[in-house]
Amino acid sequence: LVQRFEDGFAGLGIHAPIELHVRETDKVALRPGSVLRLNAGAVESLNEKACRDAVARHQLDILYVIGDRNTIRVADRASQVLEKSLGSAGERIRIVGAPVTLEDDFAFSDVSIGFHTALANAVEFLQRVHSEAEACRHLAVVRLPAEHSGSLTLQASYASGEVDYAALPEMFGTSDAARTEKFEHAANLLVRRYHNKRHALAEVGALQSAVESDSSAKVGGTASLPDQFLETLRARL
Repeated sequence: LVQRFEDGFAGLGIHAPIELHVRETDKVALRPGSVLRLNAGAVESLNEKACRDAVARHQLDILYVIGDRNTIRVADRASQVLEKSLGSAGERIRIVGAPVTLEDDFAFSDVSIGFHTALANAVEFLQRVHSEAEACRHLAVVRLPAEHSGSLTLQASYASGEVDYAALPEMFGTSDAARTEKFEHAANLLVRRYHNKRHALAEVGALQSAVESDSSAKVGGTASLPDQFLETLRARL
């Protein structure tokens, strides 16, 4: 018997479990998050009593937890709570975490849920933008979403085969001088490529990184990695 709880860990103490059937899951394969009523952007927390009561009441043997890094942290906490409070029953509970992230940056995980989809869409988008840039003689800059790393940006640039420069947050560090030097180097490469081929494509990982959190990079507001990169590129053009 496979059941689902809606609304994450909060749903353990609120909702009754709903039995899952193949006829239901087949229909919703292309509607990510809708079956479990995921609350995108919500910060998961653990109600320890509700968790213990739900496991005991529904006689759960395995609890599969699907979510981002915060959800996986809560799952780890839940395993500790159950093992400590339920004794022998807690030892029988198995909690399996399935990481969901676009960046595929979970340690000890070959691939995370959502990464292949994000990568495939990013590659297709980059190839389309490159075709447009080539036809219209543009220098195009694409910003890809990320949260903790530039993994998606890097792999999409390789897989598309069309990116002339990929700017990853890990490349630029936190020093103003080092950032400026690398930004100028990247801008010079792209301008040279543009003048030689009459088109160019750059890719930037748009994320909250050390570059953005560095107080010295904030002048009149937050200067993000893509914004700093674009400012340098505009100056060179």
